[in-house]
Amino acid sequence: MRVRSSDGACTSRSKYARATVKTNAERARGRTWDLTFIPNTRRKMSRRQKENYRELFDAHGIRFDARPRTMRGSGDDGSASDEASRMKRYETLDWDRAFPGGGGGGGEPRRRVLELGCGLGDNLIAAAIEFETYVFLGVEVHRPGVATALGEIEARGLTNAKVCEMDALWLMTGEYVEDASIDECLVHFPDPWRDESGLDRKAHRRIVNETLLTSLERTLRPGTGRLSVATDDDQYARHLERVFEQFARPRGWVRCDPFARFDSKYASRALEEGRSCVDVGFRFHPPSVDVA
Repeated sequence: MRVRSSDGACTSRSKYARATVKTNAERARGRTWDLTFIPNTRRKMSRRQKENYRELFDAHGIRFDARPRTMRGSGDDGSASDEASRMKRYETLDWDRAFPGGGGGGGEPRRRVLELGCGLGDNLIAAAIEFETYVFLGVEVHRPGVATALGEIEARGLTNAKVCEMDALWLMTGEYVEDASIDECLVHFPDPWRDESGLDRKAHRRIVNETLLTSLERTLRPGTGRLSVATDDDQYARHLERVFEQFARPRGWVRCDPFARFDSKYASRALEEGRSCVDVGFRFHPPSVDVA
Protein backbone atom coordinates (compact mmCIF):
# COMPACT_ATOMS: atom_id res chain seq x y z
CA MET A 1 0.00 0.00 0.00
CA ARG A 2 1.22 3.50 -0.86
CA VAL A 3 0.33 6.71 0.95
CA ARG A 4 0.94 10.37 0.08
CA SER A 5 3.39 12.21 2.31
CA SER A 6 3.10 15.85 3.42
CA ASP A 7 5.15 17.02 0.45
CA GLY A 8 2.82 15.28 -2.02
CA ALA A 9 5.13 12.37 -2.87
CA CYS A 10 3.81 8.80 -2.76
CA THR A 11 5.70 6.57 -0.35
CA SER A 12 5.25 3.05 0.94
CA ARG A 13 3.52 2.57 4.27
CA SER A 14 6.14 2.21 7.01
CA LYS A 15 7.46 -1.22 7.86
CA TYR A 16 6.32 -0.62 11.42
CA ALA A 17 2.71 -0.05 10.35
CA ARG A 18 2.73 -3.13 8.12
CA ALA A 19 4.24 -5.22 10.92
CA THR A 20 1.54 -4.02 13.32
CA VAL A 21 -1.27 -4.98 10.93
CA LYS A 22 0.31 -8.40 10.35
CA THR A 23 0.78 -8.99 14.07
CA ASN A 24 -2.82 -8.04 14.82
CA ALA A 25 -4.07 -10.55 12.26
CA GLU A 26 -1.81 -13.31 13.57
CA ARG A 27 -2.87 -12.70 17.17
CA ALA A 28 -6.54 -12.74 16.19
CA ARG A 29 -6.09 -16.17 14.60
CA GLY A 30 -4.34 -17.44 17.73
CA ARG A 31 -6.89 -15.98 20.15
CA THR A 32 -7.76 -18.37 22.98
CA TRP A 33 -11.03 -16.64 23.93
CA ASP A 34 -14.27 -15.87 22.09
CA LEU A 35 -14.96 -12.33 20.94
CA THR A 36 -17.25 -10.48 23.33
CA PHE A 37 -18.32 -7.95 20.69
CA ILE A 38 -19.50 -8.02 17.08
CA PRO A 39 -16.56 -6.67 15.04
CA ASN A 40 -18.35 -5.88 11.77
CA THR A 41 -21.09 -3.57 13.07
CA ARG A 42 -19.10 -0.43 13.84
CA ARG A 43 -21.23 2.60 13.06
CA LYS A 44 -19.82 5.42 10.99
CA MET A 45 -18.50 8.38 12.92
CA SER A 46 -19.96 11.84 12.67
CA ARG A 47 -17.76 14.71 11.54
CA ARG A 48 -17.39 15.85 15.15
CA GLN A 49 -16.33 12.36 16.24
CA LYS A 50 -13.78 12.19 13.43
CA GLU A 51 -12.34 15.53 14.51
CA ASN A 52 -12.19 14.40 18.14
CA TYR A 53 -10.39 11.20 17.22
CA ARG A 54 -7.92 12.91 14.91
CA GLU A 55 -7.15 15.94 17.08
CA LEU A 56 -7.53 14.68 20.66
CA PHE A 57 -6.29 11.11 20.78
CA ASP A 58 -2.65 12.03 21.30
CA ALA A 59 -3.62 14.17 24.31
CA HIS A 60 -6.24 11.94 25.93
CA GLY A 61 -5.70 8.48 24.46
CA ILE A 62 -3.31 5.57 24.88
CA ARG A 63 -2.01 3.34 22.09
CA PHE A 64 -0.13 0.11 22.67
CA ASP A 65 2.67 -1.48 20.68
CA ALA A 66 0.83 -4.47 19.21
CA ARG A 67 3.97 -6.40 18.34
CA PRO A 68 5.33 -9.22 20.50
CA ARG A 69 8.25 -8.20 22.73
CA THR A 70 10.71 -9.99 20.45
CA MET A 71 9.71 -7.69 17.56
CA ARG A 72 9.77 -4.40 19.43
CA GLY A 73 12.60 -2.11 18.52
CA SER A 74 12.95 -3.71 15.09
CA GLY A 75 11.16 -3.43 11.79
CA ASP A 76 10.99 0.37 11.64
CA ASP A 77 12.07 2.16 8.50
CA GLY A 78 14.19 4.62 10.48
CA SER A 79 12.25 7.72 9.46
CA ALA A 80 11.58 10.49 11.96
CA SER A 81 7.79 10.05 11.65
CA ASP A 82 8.06 6.31 12.19
CA GLU A 83 10.25 6.78 15.27
CA ALA A 84 7.84 9.38 16.66
CA SER A 85 4.90 7.01 16.16
CA ARG A 86 6.75 4.19 17.90
CA MET A 87 7.74 6.35 20.86
CA LYS A 88 4.12 7.36 21.50
CA ARG A 89 3.02 3.76 21.90
CA TYR A 90 3.05 1.97 25.24
CA GLU A 91 4.64 -1.44 25.65
CA THR A 92 2.86 -1.84 28.99
CA LEU A 93 0.25 0.22 30.81
CA ASP A 94 2.50 2.75 32.54
CA TRP A 95 0.10 4.65 34.79
CA ASP A 96 2.76 7.16 35.91
CA ARG A 97 3.56 8.04 32.31
CA ALA A 98 -0.10 8.33 31.36
CA PHE A 99 -0.99 10.41 34.42
CA PRO A 100 2.04 12.37 35.63
CA GLY A 101 1.71 14.72 38.54
CA GLY A 102 2.18 13.11 41.92
CA GLY A 103 0.08 11.23 44.41
CA GLY A 104 -3.48 11.31 45.60
CA GLY A 105 -2.99 13.27 48.81
CA GLY A 106 -1.22 12.44 52.02
CA GLY A 107 1.66 10.96 50.08
CA GLU A 108 -0.47 8.00 49.00
CA PRO A 109 -0.35 6.84 45.36
CA ARG A 110 -3.44 7.57 43.32
CA ARG A 111 -5.95 4.74 42.96
CA ARG A 112 -6.02 3.31 39.46
CA VAL A 113 -9.39 2.55 37.90
CA LEU A 114 -9.76 0.56 34.68
CA GLU A 115 -13.19 0.54 33.01
CA LEU A 116 -13.61 -2.21 30.41
CA GLY A 117 -16.14 -1.35 27.72
CA CYS A 118 -16.61 2.30 28.69
CA GLY A 119 -18.97 3.01 25.77
CA LEU A 120 -19.45 6.74 25.26
CA GLY A 121 -17.56 7.45 28.48
CA ASP A 122 -20.59 8.60 30.54
CA ASN A 123 -19.62 6.74 33.71
CA LEU A 124 -15.89 7.28 33.12
CA ILE A 125 -16.27 11.07 32.93
CA ALA A 126 -18.62 11.32 35.91
CA ALA A 127 -16.36 9.14 38.07
CA ALA A 128 -13.27 11.16 37.11
CA ILE A 129 -15.04 14.36 38.14
CA GLU A 130 -16.23 12.88 41.45
CA PHE A 131 -12.91 11.24 42.38
CA GLU A 132 -10.37 13.89 41.45
CA THR A 133 -7.44 12.12 43.11
CA TYR A 134 -8.05 8.84 41.23
CA VAL A 135 -6.88 8.11 37.68
CA PHE A 136 -9.19 6.45 35.16
CA LEU A 137 -8.56 4.56 31.92
CA GLY A 138 -11.54 3.59 29.80
CA VAL A 139 -11.12 0.75 27.30
CA GLU A 140 -13.51 0.61 24.35
CA VAL A 141 -13.29 -1.34 21.10
CA HIS A 142 -15.75 0.79 19.09
CA ARG A 143 -14.22 3.98 17.71
CA PRO A 144 -17.31 6.25 17.83
CA GLY A 145 -17.50 5.69 21.59
CA VAL A 146 -13.80 6.44 21.97
CA ALA A 147 -14.17 9.64 19.95
CA THR A 148 -17.13 10.83 22.02
CA ALA A 149 -15.26 10.16 25.27
CA LEU A 150 -12.23 12.08 23.96
CA GLY A 151 -14.43 15.10 23.29
CA GLU A 152 -15.93 15.02 26.79
CA ILE A 153 -12.52 14.72 28.45
CA GLU A 154 -11.29 17.72 26.48
CA ALA A 155 -14.42 19.78 27.08
CA ARG A 156 -14.26 19.26 30.85
CA GLY A 157 -10.51 19.76 31.09
CA LEU A 158 -9.93 16.44 32.83
CA THR A 159 -6.36 15.35 33.49
CA ASN A 160 -7.20 12.15 35.37
CA ALA A 161 -9.04 10.28 32.60
CA LYS A 162 -7.88 8.73 29.32
CA VAL A 163 -9.22 6.18 26.84
CA CYS A 164 -7.78 3.25 24.92
CA GLU A 165 -9.23 1.79 21.72
CA MET A 166 -8.73 -1.94 22.14
CA ASP A 167 -10.42 -5.29 22.73
CA ALA A 168 -10.61 -5.45 26.54
CA LEU A 169 -9.72 -9.14 26.77
CA TRP A 170 -6.78 -8.62 24.42
CA LEU A 171 -5.52 -5.91 26.76
CA MET A 172 -6.00 -8.02 29.89
CA THR A 173 -4.62 -11.31 28.59
CA GLY A 174 -1.60 -9.88 26.79
CA GLU A 175 1.60 -8.46 28.21
CA TYR A 176 0.20 -4.95 28.54
CA VAL A 177 -1.00 -4.76 32.17
CA GLU A 178 1.60 -5.26 34.88
CA ASP A 179 1.10 -7.43 37.96
CA ALA A 180 -0.76 -5.90 40.93
CA SER A 181 -1.19 -2.56 39.14
CA ILE A 182 -4.99 -2.04 39.22
CA ASP A 183 -7.11 -0.95 42.17
CA GLU A 184 -10.52 -1.07 40.52
CA CYS A 185 -11.82 -2.85 37.42
CA LEU A 186 -15.28 -1.79 36.23
CA VAL A 187 -17.52 -3.66 33.78
CA HIS A 188 -20.79 -1.76 33.42
CA PHE A 189 -23.65 -3.01 31.25
CA PRO A 190 -21.65 -5.36 29.04
CA ASP A 191 -23.29 -6.97 26.01
CA PRO A 192 -25.59 -9.57 27.62
CA TRP A 193 -25.50 -11.95 24.64
CA ARG A 194 -29.06 -13.04 25.36
CA ASP A 195 -30.25 -16.42 24.17
CA GLU A 196 -34.03 -16.44 23.88
CA SER A 197 -34.05 -20.24 23.53
CA GLY A 198 -33.34 -20.51 27.24
CA LEU A 199 -30.28 -22.69 26.66
CA ASP A 200 -27.82 -19.85 27.29
CA ARG A 201 -25.71 -20.92 24.32
CA LYS A 202 -23.95 -17.53 24.08
CA ALA A 203 -22.56 -17.48 27.61
CA HIS A 204 -19.03 -18.06 26.30
CA ARG A 205 -19.10 -14.61 24.67
CA ARG A 206 -19.77 -12.70 27.88
CA ILE A 207 -16.80 -10.65 29.02
CA VAL A 208 -17.05 -11.63 32.69
CA ASN A 209 -15.68 -15.13 32.32
CA GLU A 210 -12.85 -17.37 33.45
CA THR A 211 -10.40 -15.63 31.12
CA LEU A 212 -11.05 -12.18 32.59
CA LEU A 213 -11.04 -13.39 36.20
CA THR A 214 -7.78 -15.26 35.71
CA SER A 215 -6.12 -12.13 34.29
CA LEU A 216 -7.47 -10.02 37.16
CA GLU A 217 -6.00 -12.42 39.70
CA ARG A 218 -2.63 -11.27 38.37
CA THR A 219 -3.30 -7.59 37.70
CA LEU A 220 -5.45 -6.48 40.67
CA ARG A 221 -3.70 -5.37 43.84
CA PRO A 222 -3.69 -8.39 46.20
CA GLY A 223 -6.40 -8.24 48.84
CA THR A 224 -7.61 -4.73 47.97
CA GLY A 225 -8.21 -4.77 44.21
CA ARG A 226 -11.86 -5.04 43.24
CA LEU A 227 -13.99 -6.06 40.24
CA SER A 228 -17.35 -4.25 39.99
CA VAL A 229 -20.00 -5.38 37.51
CA ALA A 230 -23.36 -3.82 36.65
CA THR A 231 -26.06 -5.34 34.44
CA ASP A 232 -29.76 -4.85 33.74
CA ASP A 233 -30.15 -8.27 32.12
CA ASP A 234 -31.55 -11.17 34.15
CA GLN A 235 -29.65 -13.79 32.13
CA TYR A 236 -26.39 -11.96 32.74
CA ALA A 237 -27.13 -11.67 36.45
CA ARG A 238 -27.60 -15.45 36.64
CA HIS A 239 -24.43 -15.88 34.60
CA LEU A 240 -22.49 -13.84 37.18
CA GLU A 241 -23.78 -16.08 39.96
CA ARG A 242 -22.69 -19.22 38.10
CA VAL A 243 -19.24 -17.83 37.35
CA PHE A 244 -18.76 -16.83 40.97
CA GLU A 245 -19.98 -20.08 42.50
CA GLN A 246 -18.39 -22.50 40.03
CA PHE A 247 -15.11 -20.75 39.23
CA ALA A 248 -14.35 -17.65 41.29
CA ARG A 249 -15.15 -18.59 44.87
CA PRO A 250 -13.11 -21.83 44.87
CA ARG A 251 -10.09 -19.78 43.73
CA GLY A 252 -10.34 -17.20 46.51
CA TRP A 253 -12.76 -14.55 45.22
CA VAL A 254 -15.13 -13.07 47.81
CA ARG A 255 -18.12 -10.76 47.54
CA CYS A 256 -17.85 -7.09 48.47
CA ASP A 257 -19.57 -3.78 47.85
CA PRO A 258 -19.05 -2.53 44.28
CA PHE A 259 -17.33 0.70 43.28
CA ALA A 260 -19.56 3.75 42.79
CA ARG A 261 -21.56 3.76 39.56
CA PHE A 262 -22.86 6.89 37.85
CA ASP A 263 -25.68 7.54 35.41
CA SER A 264 -25.13 6.48 31.82
CA LYS A 265 -27.11 5.95 28.64
CA TYR A 266 -27.57 2.25 29.38
CA ALA A 267 -28.58 2.76 33.00
CA SER A 268 -31.13 5.41 32.01
CA ARG A 269 -32.56 3.18 29.30
CA ALA A 270 -32.94 0.29 31.73
CA LEU A 271 -34.91 2.47 34.15
CA GLU A 272 -37.09 3.87 31.37
CA GLU A 273 -37.93 0.35 30.21
CA GLY A 274 -38.67 -0.88 33.72
CA ARG A 275 -35.62 -3.05 34.28
CA SER A 276 -33.72 -3.04 37.55
CA CYS A 277 -29.94 -2.79 37.64
CA VAL A 278 -27.85 -5.33 39.52
CA ASP A 279 -24.48 -4.21 40.93
CA VAL A 280 -22.02 -6.76 42.33
CA GLY A 281 -18.46 -6.54 43.60
CA PHE A 282 -15.72 -9.14 44.02
CA ARG A 283 -12.26 -9.12 45.60
CA PHE A 284 -9.56 -11.72 45.08
CA HIS A 285 -7.97 -13.17 48.21
CA PRO A 286 -5.69 -16.03 47.13
CA PRO A 287 -5.79 -18.96 49.55
CA SER A 288 -2.81 -19.03 51.89
CA VAL A 289 -0.37 -21.88 51.46
CA ASP A 290 0.85 -23.58 54.62
CA VAL A 291 4.51 -24.45 54.52
CA ALA A 292 5.45 -27.44 56.69
